[in-house]
Amino acid sequence: MDKGDTLASPIDRPMEGPVSRRSLLRTLGGGAALTAAGLILSGCGGDDEHTFIPGPGNGNGSGNGGGGISQSVMDVLNFALQLEYLEATFYSFAVTGNDIPANITTGAGAQGAVSGGAKAPLSDSLIAATAQELYQDEVNHVVLLRSVLGAQAVARPAINLAALGVGFGSEAEFLGVARALEDTGVAAYGGALGALLGSSVVDTAARIFGVEAYHAGNIRYQAVARGVNSPVNPIGQPPSVNNLIPTTDNGLTVTLSPQQVINIVKAFFPNGLNGNIK
Repeated sequence: MDKGDTLASPIDRPMEGPVSRRSLLRTLGGGAALTAAGLILSGCGGDDEHTFIPGPGNGNGSGNGGGGISQSVMDVLNFALQLEYLEATFYSFAVTGNDIPANITTGAGAQGAVSGGAKAPLSDSLIAATAQELYQDEVNHVVLLRSVLGAQAVARPAINLAALGVGFGSEAEFLGVARALEDTGVAAYGGALGALLGSSVVDTAARIFGVEAYHAGNIRYQAVARGVNSPVNPIGQPPSVNNLIPTTDNGLTVTLSPQQVINIVKAFFPNGLNGNIK
């Protein structure tokens, strides 16, 4: 896709559903060097004690996952995990040409294969650096959510990265799909925070929400600066010179319910989602 081309996809349609996304930040290894045997969460300074939520674990991350967390909250986290799987897998292929480590894709439910991914031609240094950082953040989110969920973590479902017909053929394609995914993530986490109030994970979810907003702002700006027209986002506010930051009339982030989120991303999951929210 050349700059200026418009991506036509299910993401263009108005949304009708919800979801919550993403698990906290902490740098994990470096880019393509991430391996199934070498995944280690490393702190980046600050209050790391707020990063991990106590609970029972299964050895696929650090921590115990699930203790003292209600089933409804676990369901939201598993829904978020599957959105993180999608993002981490998309960025992994775009940056490295390979999938994320196999040992962070197992779990409850049907585990599926990944199709349609490829290394993207990211020759622009800023786009390449952004993609690398997003890749690391999203893999970190997967590892953290799995550590919180423990034995209840769902497996990564089948993912079709070519569902929109674009994404890896040019820098414009990459920015278009990344923008749609990041805007969806911000709205999804914003919509999920209310359901997490009072739980031990709300601090972590809020901080992931902040990271997702950083991601979306960066990608939206780069899309506008390079004249890339991407799919109308679920809230109907594609990036433009006059609309770099999508907000409500009150200056707040737009929120989506899980069903609205599912309506946006379902094309990427040909066999559906795992867990109780699907």
